[in-house]
Amino acid sequence: NGYWGISAWRIDMSDGSTLTATNNGYSGVWTRVLNVDKTCTLDVEGNGRKAPSSSTNAGIFFQGNGKYKSTVEEGANVTIKNNAGSGIYTGQKVCDLTIGSATITNNGFGTVNKNGIGASKGGGIYNIGTIKLGPNVLINNNAASEAGADLYVGPGGKLTFSVGNAGIGDTLNKGPDDADCGHKIDGWYIDAEGNRWNFDADADSAQAFLDSLKDLPEGVTFTYDKDTGLYTISVSENAKDGFAQAAAVKTK
Repeated sequence: NGYWGISAWRIDMSDGSTLTATNNGYSGVWTRVLNVDKTCTLDVEGNGRKAPSSSTNAGIFFQGNGKYKSTVEEGANVTIKNNAGSGIYTGQKVCDLTIGSATITNNGFGTVNKNGIGASKGGGIYNIGTIKLGPNVLINNNAASEAGADLYVGPGGKLTFSVGNAGIGDTLNKGPDDADCGHKIDGWYIDAEGNRWNFDADADSAQAFLDSLKDLPEGVTFTYDKDTGLYTISVSENAKDGFAQAAAVKTK
């Protein structure tokens, strides 16, 4: 389509169904409720080709709903890649999405957009609602012009994730031309506005996620579940800015 790929108030996928949303002008999927069971395939690629902003060029624009929660079950075959903007972009604080399995990669560069418009924040996921990531979710090698190449949690948002979601051992990609830096991803690093992760910078400038927990920005808190290995980052509605990360490697 020249505009939205599929725009539906509610999408429920079951019984081995497949939804393919590719190469659309705006986001591939726009919905308030998204449920995908473990037998299904969801393929969202190359969208945002003529979208005018970073809020309309995502792979999935998830508007959310104050009444219904959404779940992508573990085992579902979900691919979200090569979209101009964020892989997943949440539209409001009532968004509540649990993702059991997905690959979210190479989004946000703006390469497929006719005006080069990519993601501003959260190239993999831009979240101002509540998102929970399962162990079989991989997010890396995305891009954002301002902050959070892979993950951004804005004021009012909450994100539950693990270190493994960064795709430990995957090759780090430095840019849209797929020119890797020859190193393997070893974890999450702070990628905030004014403190971007940069492989070519001095090693001491790269702040690993676990180290950053000792001195979080005002309005940002975390909890850790030692039984599951999951971290939950919460950003207050009054925070000056959000929490931004990139799946990366210790710099030179």
